[in-house]
Amino acid sequence: MPIHNMNELRKNQKEHMNQLSNSLLMIGTMLQEFDMEGANTKAYDYNHLQDINQVNDVLGVRNVEECTQKYFSDLNSGKFDPGYEMLSQAQFMTSSLLASAQSQAGGEVYLYQFDYPAHAQHADDIYYVMGVSEHPMDANEKWLGRVFPLYFTNFIKGFRPAPDWKPLNPKVVNYFSINKSLVDGVVPGMKLGYHDDLSIYYGELMEFDEQRTLLKKETLNDPIQLKELVLVSEKSFTILNLLFYSAILGVILFSVFKVQKFHQNRQRDYEKC
Repeated sequence: MPIHNMNELRKNQKEHMNQLSNSLLMIGTMLQEFDMEGANTKAYDYNHLQDINQVNDVLGVRNVEECTQKYFSDLNSGKFDPGYEMLSQAQFMTSSLLASAQSQAGGEVYLYQFDYPAHAQHADDIYYVMGVSEHPMDANEKWLGRVFPLYFTNFIKGFRPAPDWKPLNPKVVNYFSINKSLVDGVVPGMKLGYHDDLSIYYGELMEFDEQRTLLKKETLNDPIQLKELVLVSEKSFTILNLLFYSAILGVILFSVFKVQKFHQNRQRDYEKC
């Protein structure tokens, strides 16, 4: 796609994607992505990354420093708990923004998340697509290993990846949850609100960024404000004002006279010598 950053994509998505509006897009993420501790881990040590938030690159914010400070302030105060480390957040937001932008431009988008927790880190889905595995597979994974490649095959042929897999609606951000449990009867199916908590927070962060940008523009465009000079008006000018200013003028003239007299005396003394 002819885009340079996500901010440009958000602002000009229809123009950029006009030629691709009828194209198909299948995009998705893994349950845990870059979270090595597991999908349910809530506690992370962010102290070593106080000046970095990779999601800002995805969002294309203009006021990077202010947005990063706000993120860590919200994080440390408990106002926002992402539940994922930042690379995972960046991955989720990339998929969400790109899928929504393509769909809003008229494209047919199929969004998914691989939710089987046993092996659901970044790029683990390649094992299922390619039909290979570096670890022993349980019964659920073997089932997914047979079904998951079919989704891609159907998509490549121009069909829906699965009969019940509906195209993305950006208003509800529906996605296909790919999961399986032979014991509990869990099967792949549609869900709503793909990472809604992240989308809501970063949507507000983008609004914060826009407000900061607008404020800076208004400040630059404001005319220079000159402080008003306090002038003595005709109505407030009294005899006391006249005496006061006359006294000041008299002191100045007297000082000039004394200095001049001093220099004249020194000149006469010098000539006598």
